[in-house]
Amino acid sequence: PIGEKAERRFVLRCDVPLEFDFEVLHLRRHPDIEVTVDRCRITPEDPAELCLEYRPTSYTSAVSEIEVVLAQFGGEPTRRIKIAGSCLPGLKQTEVETRGLLEIEEEKRQLHDMSIVKRVGKLMEKSKNRQRMTKRAASKSNSSGEREKLVNGLYMPESKAGRKLTQNQTGYVLMQKPGKAPLKHLKGYIEEVRSGKVKEREDWEKRKQATREMAAILWRAVFRQS
Repeated sequence: PIGEKAERRFVLRCDVPLEFDFEVLHLRRHPDIEVTVDRCRITPEDPAELCLEYRPTSYTSAVSEIEVVLAQFGGEPTRRIKIAGSCLPGLKQTEVETRGLLEIEEEKRQLHDMSIVKRVGKLMEKSKNRQRMTKRAASKSNSSGEREKLVNGLYMPESKAGRKLTQNQTGYVLMQKPGKAPLKHLKGYIEEVRSGKVKEREDWEKRKQATREMAAILWRAVFRQS
């Protein structure tokens, strides 16, 4: 835009351990384009810098041309550079609109990130509520005083005389596998395993089964004799 400056900088360096003197010749000048050099000697330690500035004063194209000439080797080689700049109406407005669009996109992104954070927070809160409800339900079921007995490796709820098992109790029994503790007994089962009570109970079941088998054998023997 008019009144603003566009700048480009180029570093001139030498990759061999030699020093070169150079000169910048203006083959074609334009008042809107300025070419400056900080030094006219290039050394391996200190490179030179060529600065090009374009400051438009009207909505026209500006063209300038320079030539970089080395002082050694008879002025060869040379480098001819053409510099062109253009200024169009409406660039300032376009720049403002572009900046505004970028700000709007950034604000949308921040709002989107905030919405994601809120959603994650709500999901975490729901998960915590579910965990609390599960703990409360487990504590209620443990404190309800419902007694169970172990039958062939299955936990059977004890119902009152003359009453059948409820649908929940029946489903609870059908979901079990012999020898595996259900979920609500898992913690107690682990503690019993650690304390050795499970092994004692298994040994007692084996002795009880052996006693039953021995009693059956004796009963059959007595029956045959009679």
